[in-house]
Amino acid sequence: MTRTPPQADSTMFALLLLLFLLLPPFAQPASKPLTLTLTRTSSTTPGSPADPWTKLSLLASSSLARAHRLKRRHHHHHHQAAELGPDAAVDSTVSVSPHSSGEYALTLSFGTPPQPLNLSLDTSSSLAWFPCTERFRCPNCPSSSSGIPYFVPKSSSSARFFGCTDPKCRWIHRRVPSNCSSAPASCPPFFLISGGGINGGGLLLSETLSLAGKQVAGFAVGCSVFSDHQPIGVAAFGRGPPSLPYQLGAGSFSYCLPSHRLDDAPGAKGALVLGADPLAGNGLTFTPFVKNPAGSGAYYYLGLDAITVGGVAVRVTPLGPGGDGGAIVDTGTSFTVVEAGVHEQLVAEFTRQVRNYRRATSTEARSSLRPCFDVTGQKTVTLPEMALRFEGGAIMRLPLKNYFSFVGETDAVCLTVVGGGGDGGPAVVLGNFQQQDLYMVFDADRERLGFRQQTCNA
Repeated sequence: MTRTPPQADSTMFALLLLLFLLLPPFAQPASKPLTLTLTRTSSTTPGSPADPWTKLSLLASSSLARAHRLKRRHHHHHHQAAELGPDAAVDSTVSVSPHSSGEYALTLSFGTPPQPLNLSLDTSSSLAWFPCTERFRCPNCPSSSSGIPYFVPKSSSSARFFGCTDPKCRWIHRRVPSNCSSAPASCPPFFLISGGGINGGGLLLSETLSLAGKQVAGFAVGCSVFSDHQPIGVAAFGRGPPSLPYQLGAGSFSYCLPSHRLDDAPGAKGALVLGADPLAGNGLTFTPFVKNPAGSGAYYYLGLDAITVGGVAVRVTPLGPGGDGGAIVDTGTSFTVVEAGVHEQLVAEFTRQVRNYRRATSTEARSSLRPCFDVTGQKTVTLPEMALRFEGGAIMRLPLKNYFSFVGETDAVCLTVVGGGGDGGPAVVLGNFQQQDLYMVFDADRERLGFRQQTCNA
């Protein structure tokens, strides 16, 4: 979400002020309906760890940290207001690929001439943004800010500020300066707020989104000059303005995430389709999106009744009148995060049902995952089925590789669901690891999620 704080570090404002000097004057944008085709990037996130133990531990800790931010950001979302949307309709296909950092990435091009940028697919964010100018800083990124690709506004003839009277400015600011109607003021700087702190910020640009030789003029995108921890930009596919589906008038989108190999192996490509997918076919199971009574912001909430282990139900906290509980779908989180109490029940149930393998406690201590089981000498591994049971009866059955993973060179498998993330907010954050090789359809027009098992490597 976005919010302008009452005070901010002077360095942040100095960087934002610099952008006003780098960009051409404001011009009113226009938008056109387009059919889009997108391509992916195969480059890895800078600074991704090579050691498999470090990767697993990092994925577990980063999943918990992101869940904490999502839970905190959920409370800010209660105060966000949605505005009117466009009438344009588009169909588009984009390749997505997994990174060892736990993200799925795609490439979008902005500016005139186009500047391609690697962006992280995020279904829980509403504002797309990219690192902007050579002064972009990311103090807690795994590598130096100097190695992060960034957008160069002064090299684009189509880069413009949105004026503070433009309706798109109100997508990210509920309040605008009092002199806005009498002065040609630009849209105020935005700040990305989550986890109780400022995690990024910049200016809202009107830019041209160029894809397959076609242009979407006046696209609202964040030109960020600092980020606390995110080294690449975000392709926002959350609910409402100013997300990509919203701005492109896509009433639905779908994706198929390829298998996580945790090693950036070449050739692992999936697909993301903006608009109704004519090749979706049959076999889809649907469950409705549910409305958070306190306001769901960018999140896609589902009525998750229970997580089953070998048919035994472990109940999850339902969505309550105060807005806490329930489940959201989030491509930006790697391992699914559940409440600590639910995780303890899952661990206990797997341990109770798995009697042919002993617990690998040393692996648990080293990987930050549990339960882990020693499967030394086993040609095949048999474990209880895990499934998500939604209100109304829809069941999402997960492939075994989606919830148990081999750890490094050991003969141990570990559950890739973690517990914690803080109190309040969503009780379950369904991460991308559990969405591998599932065809997922986000049908905003009909307010429902569709899914089926499918091999996603293109």
